[in-house]
Amino acid sequence: ENNKIPYKGYTLNETMTKCIDNNGNVVNEEIAYENGTITISTDRTIYCYLYFDREDVIKDLSGQNHNGKNYAVEWTEEGITTSTKDANGYIDCGLEDHNFENTITMITRVKFSDLTGEQDFFGNWDTAGGGLLLREKKIELWLHISGDYEKIYSDEIKLDSYYTIVGVYDGNEMSIYIDGKKISSSQVNGNIQSINMPILLGGNPTQNGAPYNVSYTTFTDALVFDSALSETEIREYFGETIDKDKVLNKYVNTESDQKLLLYYKFD
Repeated sequence: ENNKIPYKGYTLNETMTKCIDNNGNVVNEEIAYENGTITISTDRTIYCYLYFDREDVIKDLSGQNHNGKNYAVEWTEEGITTSTKDANGYIDCGLEDHNFENTITMITRVKFSDLTGEQDFFGNWDTAGGGLLLREKKIELWLHISGDYEKIYSDEIKLDSYYTIVGVYDGNEMSIYIDGKKISSSQVNGNIQSINMPILLGGNPTQNGAPYNVSYTTFTDALVFDSALSETEIREYFGETIDKDKVLNKYVNTESDQKLLLYYKFD
C-alpha cells in the first residue's frame, strides 16, 4: 500500500535482497528499509527478491537489557502469537536469577484463541515464584509464598477478546486487575520463592527447558516490575489499552520509584 511493505519479526537481509528493472538491471537504490518497513521510491515496475532472517531476540524497552529469546512465535499485524494446535511457540524472558522478595507486578495485554484446558501464559510456577494462567475460562494468579502456593482467580473471560491482565503482590495482598479494574484479591504475606528457571511468555518452563501447558494466545505487551504498582497507576497506565510512549515516559525516561525489569511491545 502506497509503495510501503511492512514486515514484523524478521530482519531484512540486505545482502541477499535484489531489485531489478525490466532490463535486468539491479536497482537496489530505489528501495529503503527503516523501522520494519520497506519503501519503494519509484513508479516504475521493478521486481524485488526479498530475503528475511527471523529475529531471535525480542527487544527489552525497559533499559535493563532483559531481551527475550524467540522460540517460534509468529508475528501478526496485532502482535505475536505463541502456540497453535499445530506448533508450540514461546518467549524466554530470562530473570532466572532474580529475587523478587515480597513484591512483584506482572502485566500483559492478551487474547486467547482457545479457552480449553490449563494454559500457563506468563510466569514460572513449578520451579519458581508463580505467574498468570488460564483455567476453566478464568484468569488465575499463583504465587509461591513462604513454602505454599497461594492463588486467586477472576470471573470467566471471552474468546478472542483482548484483556489487559495485571497480577500484583505488595507483601500483604495479591490481586488481579483486568482492564484497570480490581477483580479479585486475597490477604497473604511472606516472600516469593526465588526464581531458578526463566519466566516464559506462552508456557510453563520445566527443568529440561521445554514448556508445557502452553497458551493459545496473541500478545501485544508484556511487562514485569520488581515492585507493586498501586491501584491508581494500574488504572491510569494499564487499562483497556497500553500506550507505549506513556509507559516509557513514566517508568523509563523519568526517575520512578517503581522498578521496571522488562517491557516487550509487539508492534
